[in-house]
Amino acid sequence: MQQNIDTINNLIGIFKKRLTRQFGQSLVLFDVTVNQNKDEVILSGEMGSIKLKNKFMSIINRKKITVTDNIKTLSDPKDRLEIGWGKSLIDQSIYRAPEEQPKLATHVLSGETFRVLKQISGWCLVQLEDLSMGWIRISNKDCVVVFNGKSPDYSEFSERWQKVPRVNSTKIQFVFPDQETLERKLIDIYSPYMGMPYIFGGRSPKFGFDCSGLIQNIIFKLENVLLPKNSLDQIVLGKKTKIKVFDKNQFKIGDVVFIRIRKKIPHSGIVTSQGILHAEGLNQKIVLIDSFEDIANPAKFAHQWQRDFGRVVRFFRFQND
Repeated sequence: MQQNIDTINNLIGIFKKRLTRQFGQSLVLFDVTVNQNKDEVILSGEMGSIKLKNKFMSIINRKKITVTDNIKTLSDPKDRLEIGWGKSLIDQSIYRAPEEQPKLATHVLSGETFRVLKQISGWCLVQLEDLSMGWIRISNKDCVVVFNGKSPDYSEFSERWQKVPRVNSTKIQFVFPDQETLERKLIDIYSPYMGMPYIFGGRSPKFGFDCSGLIQNIIFKLENVLLPKNSLDQIVLGKKTKIKVFDKNQFKIGDVVFIRIRKKIPHSGIVTSQGILHAEGLNQKIVLIDSFEDIANPAKFAHQWQRDFGRVVRFFRFQND
């Protein structure tokens, strides 16, 4: 029994170091302890997400150690672990950790609500309406945070957050009469964004976008449905096509093209009649369209759409198909 506990403590230490190197421990929130109760090995504590918990538990399972799982995941609203609710009054930054010079995690937009999960000296760990997490300063006047469950704002913020039309686990396809109709609406949405700065984690028309933040924004404005922020979450939602290579003749307007670098999916863009609309983060670092003609000349691009092609996901279907 003690050997199992020592093994798990060692795994907890290794896992924490790995997370701290990759993300910063505060953002991913991994706080786990192991205890013994008679013949039972018990895991307790908190984790930031179900995915993180499943990853850690898979390591435990590979060691063939039987445990009682009492770990709570703060990102799961079903657990009702929030200590308060909040609302942002402007577009503002959400950070990876509560530090003096914090790094950007994402943005919360004006009017959006959030769950408050932890509070540390002027900072709150929050979960946004798109279910992403990070830290926000609450010492400013740019957000309202309510901890009193009897406050009208508490109920108002909670109800809005829970009623957000988000999609996280089902394959979705939105219906348009034809590709021309969809493209006209796409142009109306993205035209004001052309030339806006690329910001890693960005999802704000005020500050800028990254690739997945731009796609999230466009889908929301088209269909009033909030996709998750991360590309790896977005890629599993739409209809997967059988397209195996970058071929504009197989694409349809609104398709999302994902490229793969070192077996990962780090970047994506939306198909238009002219090329691929995306937030380009390597050279010009702005929102732009890579024309199909230019894409055919790989020497011009940092993002190698043809060489690094990964997958095409189809979020739209058309009545005239």
